[in-house]
Amino acid sequence: MYQAVEEKLLNLSTEIKNNFRGLVHDHASNLSGIHNGLGALLAKNLPTYFMDLEDPCHSLNLALNKSLDDMPQEITKFIKKIHSHFSWPQRVAYLSKIQKENNLSILNPIYFVESRWLSMGQSLKRLILIWDSIKEYMKLKPQILSGRRK
Repeated sequence: MYQAVEEKLLNLSTEIKNNFRGLVHDHASNLSGIHNGLGALLAKNLPTYFMDLEDPCHSLNLALNKSLDDMPQEITKFIKKIHSHFSWPQRVAYLSKIQKENNLSILNPIYFVESRWLSMGQSLKRLILIWDSIKEYMKLKPQILSGRRK
């Protein structure tokens, strides 16, 4: 991989080689290995200061996902059910109405998407922020779903 970077990027000009300052990447060993990883090889062979940075967003995502492995599956299923339930605009509108009636912050759930590295953390933080309004919503859920509550 180092050879490809040298041929395709660093050999373009001395200016590029002298100003190439860093590499940000996931935690793949071919990129971050301390002896043979691309970052280590670039750091050894470039004439200026070079930073090899494992992407902090990816690091946080890896840590969060690993911690979720220890969470009981029932909790993960419960969170997914909440998000699935509020995928309907009418239900989100009722949640907002309940929040307004109870002088709570008018916030909607934030949906997590596995390909968006930090969305799970944001989603969980939001659920905690709106938990009181979700509880109120669930108390009224049978009326809301049957259309009896206006």
